[in-house]
Amino acid sequence: MDSATDKTEYASAPRKGRLNFLTFKNGSVHFLDNTGDLPPSLIQANDTIKTGNIRQAAELINSHVTDSIIKIITGDSSRTDLMFLLAVMLRQTKQHDKAKNWLEKILRCEPHPLVYNELALIHQYTGRLSDAINYQKKAVKTEPKNPEFWANLARMLIETGQTRQGIDLLKSAVEKLPENAALHSNLLFYLHFLPQLDPQMLFDEHRKWARAHAPESLAAYFHKNSRDPDRRLRIGYISPDFCNHPVACFFEPLLDAHDRR
Repeated sequence: MDSATDKTEYASAPRKGRLNFLTFKNGSVHFLDNTGDLPPSLIQANDTIKTGNIRQAAELINSHVTDSIIKIITGDSSRTDLMFLLAVMLRQTKQHDKAKNWLEKILRCEPHPLVYNELALIHQYTGRLSDAINYQKKAVKTEPKNPEFWANLARMLIETGQTRQGIDLLKSAVEKLPENAALHSNLLFYLHFLPQLDPQMLFDEHRKWARAHAPESLAAYFHKNSRDPDRRLRIGYISPDFCNHPVACFFEPLLDAHDRR
């Protein structure tokens, strides 16, 4: 999702799994220990996904890889970690039907919030938002303290026109997890989707975030710059999204109106 939490860890292998790995919202999988009996092509595919070459990664996840994993789980049906890993990578390479089939196999072995979350994402990407919401609700119900699940459900509700309900859900999540700055940031982002946006309310909500997560007590009070109040300020704009991103479009009028004096 497009939010301030793209680098935040949000998932680990299902509980019965033996392979120790984490998945991240930015689409990468990180192995925490040796890769054990993983097919080499699957490891290579994971590295390729990180480079953004989705087509090549999809080619690497071929029938030989699938057959190797089937052979492993045939001998040990508890290896839901391998099923989950394969499903995540199939979803990342846009092979949604195959990913969905593997996730449903896991559910027959053990219900798991991460599996519900993955199924919700797949249904969302394929335009089946009603099913996506149902699966995401199961993820939230199974693991209510995972802020990413709350944010995903809120986004899906907003995409189906249930803007107020989605934002109310995020507000509730922020109240339950007040220490989670990323979740609170998601609320600020989605407030812009309200049909009648109150600028003062938006400003007040941002100040509330600042008081909670960036209080003045954390600020550096001593600087080497000149304290002359009449000095000319040098202002710079920094963003990772000045290229192919809506931020670049929104930023242009701000730059045009910048007072260079």
